[in-house]
This record gives sequence, structure tokens and C-alpha cells, in this order.
Amino acid sequence: MNKYISWRRVSTQKQGRSGLGLEAQKDIINYFIEKDNGLLLADYEEIYTGTELSKCTELRKAIEHAKKENAKLIIAKCDRFRNTLEALQVLAEIGENNIVFCDLPNSDKFTLTLFFSLAEREALLVSIRTKAALAAKKKRNEQTGGTKELWGKNSSTDRIVSINKMHDESANKRRENARINESNVFFWAFITDWIKDKGEPRNYEIWGDIAQKLNNLNQKTATGMEYNSVRAAAMYRKLKKIMK
Repeated sequence: MNKYISWRRVSTQKQGRSGLGLEAQKDIINYFIEKDNGLLLADYEEIYTGTELSKCTELRKAIEHAKKENAKLIIAKCDRFRNTLEALQVLAEIGENNIVFCDLPNSDKFTLTLFFSLAEREALLVSIRTKAALAAKKKRNEQTGGTKELWGKNSSTDRIVSINKMHDESANKRRENARINESNVFFWAFITDWIKDKGEPRNYEIWGDIAQKLNNLNQKTATGMEYNSVRAAAMYRKLKKIMK
């Protein structure tokens, strides 16, 4: 039987007080351990928004506890680390066979390095694009005297291009939010395990069984609704497009 020590983190005191982020991570971890027929020895939770890994005192306790008990350190989501360096520091200390990410299970050092590097690069590109867009918007407003005058002077084609661009950016943001939503992450981990064991569901009777199991685990959709066969199937079709 595999033994586990869990570590959960949120960034703000508000998230910590609400308990929503921490509880969602706990549900994901508990489901993973139950699926593995494992044993959770201890759970550590952290509220920290800084960039220095050394100040994550609960993480340090979790690592030491895991090493002492010869247990695996289990973390709900890879993004609990802020960058590649943090993740690799912990990986090097505890060993790649002794750490589990529920949203990226059975991964080795190469896979984790690639995943974190891509995520970090995407975050940097988003930041650069956002700053560039804000700077360009500020410059246009200064030249034209404000947004209202700018729209008034633009041609119809320019306005259509601007609207389409804003629509694309909004759609990309919605997809990214859906990809990292904790309810969606749990659902995706659950359904990929199901498919691995039993194959892809082929009818709504099977989706109904899946929905019942999710409800028994106190899981709800990203909009806070209980699962049924239709919602579960629709969720799978939606996430299949953005999770891979």
C-alpha cells in the first residue's frame, strides 16, 4: 500500500478563509489516493503568495514528513508551484518517484520539466501581450483624446477587426480559465481514470453511473450544479477539446 503526505496551497488569505480552493484540492487528492487504495498519513495546507520557496514552511514540513515515513508527496495540481525552478528543486530533493501530481500522474522528470517550462513560457507570453496591448491602447487614447473618439474615427473595417480581436482574446481567456478550473481538473482526472479502466463511455446509462459517482464524491460542475448523464457527457466533450 502506497503511503501519502499531501500538500495544498492557495495564494491569498481570502482563498484560505473561504476554504474553497483548499477543499477542492483536498477532494482531488482524496479521490486519487482512494483510486490507488493508498493511505493518507498527513495533510499540510499553505497560504502563501510570495516567490521564495524557502518561505513555504508547510511544504518543508510535508517534504520532511514524507521522507521520514518513506511516503509519497502528493499535490493536487502542478500549478501549486510558481515556476519550473521551484518544482525541480522539490523534485531533486524528494526524488521523482516520490512525488505525485494528480493532474499529471505517472510523469517523469523530463515530462514535468517540459510541462512546467511550457506553462511558465505561456504565462510570460500572456504578460508580454497584455502589457503591449495596454501600452498600445494608452498610446491610441492619448493620440485621439479617448476611446469614444477613437471608435468614432475608425472605419467600419477597423472596428470589425477590433471587435474580432477582442472576441478571440476573450475566448482564449475563457478556455484557459476552464482548463485550470478546479472542478474541471477533478472531472478530467476522474474521467481519464475511468476511460483507462473501462473504456470511453458509449451511452447515457454509463454517463449516469459516472454522474452518480461524482455526486457521491460531493463534486459539482464548474457552475455549481450536480451532475447528471447529460451534463457529464457534455463536460467530457467540452474538456476533451481543451485539456489535451
